Amino acid sequence: MSSNERRRYIVELIVAFSALITAIAALINSVK
Repeated sequence: MSSNERRRYIVELIVAFSALITAIAALINSVK
């Protein structure tokens, strides 16, 4: 795996993680 592919994989991982955090935060807000 080249460093460029690894960087893209990490970026996608961060994007997916931030989307998950946003979804959880929205869920918590709707429960309140």
